[in-house]
Amino acid sequence: MKEKSAKDYRSLNKEKIRSEFLRLRNSLSKDFILESSAEIFAKAQSLENYKSAKTVMFYLSCGSEVFTDDMIKAALKSGRRVAVPAITNLEKSEMEAVEISKIQDADKIILGIRQPDIKNAVKISKDEIDFIAAPGLVFDIMGFRIGYGKGFFDRWLREVDKNKTVGLAYDFQIIDKICRDENDKCVGNVISEKRILAVPKKEF
Repeated sequence: MKEKSAKDYRSLNKEKIRSEFLRLRNSLSKDFILESSAEIFAKAQSLENYKSAKTVMFYLSCGSEVFTDDMIKAALKSGRRVAVPAITNLEKSEMEAVEISKIQDADKIILGIRQPDIKNAVKISKDEIDFIAAPGLVFDIMGFRIGYGKGFFDRWLREVDKNKTVGLAYDFQIIDKICRDENDKCVGNVISEKRILAVPKKEF
């Protein structure tokens, strides 16, 4: 398939971009997902803020997303405290970071996403987390992301130092520029199987 140019993507609204990249991502083979995810985690581990992190946060992957189960297991094995997102209010698109001690703790499904039982979970404040891995369907070179349209992560990331945050994506999910609004929050780096993209401090 011929790749769309950055100009082509800038002409599309978020819904069309979501649809296009979800289709492309869902066409990936399981082997590609697992191999690429391992390469992405290796790059994440090379970052200074991961090396020094005592508490890290990973999303719990589903479908064709960059696979995070092995990342969570490795972080736990290394002695780090691990947080994952848990939806607390569907109507307001609110989530919290909660502690997880093993993958099996995430035995609830909300919106098709695994999470621990929020009633029994230990919440972790944003200030306590040193490294935050964010999901996305598309990232641009300024670190802005397009998620699934519910706004959970963008709301939660408000007032979080972007230098703590990284987006995890396959390389084809990184494009030059996406449409954005005042509610969108950028990440500090985007990591793919091919590169670590350091987001510029200032927009150009």
